[in-house]
Amino acid sequence: MATILRPKQIYGTADGRIPVGRTKFFEDYVYRDGGEKFIPGTNVPRLRLANLGLRALGAFSDEVDAVVEGLRAERDAKEPKGKAAPSKQPRQRVPLNADPRRRRAEVEPGLTK
Repeated sequence: MATILRPKQIYGTADGRIPVGRTKFFEDYVYRDGGEKFIPGTNVPRLRLANLGLRALGAFSDEVDAVVEGLRAERDAKEPKGKAAPSKQPRQRVPLNADPRRRRAEVEPGLTK
């Protein structure tokens, strides 16, 4: 049986199921009449909140879980965009006498301090 969750139980970094702030939650994750039907950048439908009173809102826990699972499926379906791991080739060593200042100091002994 699905339970009703208040918005503060759904969003938030401490104990929320969706780790975003209040503004991001209501702008991007909650469906408003006449608004976008999907969460931006995904094909996951937005969460529909139910009116529990004059000002109280809530959502069913199974619908929240469906949103989280949809976002997880979208993430897993995409290819990783990270950079390729750098190859572990040894760096070329530059000999100490390759620096022109050092060569000059070796040739002209009066230049060193």
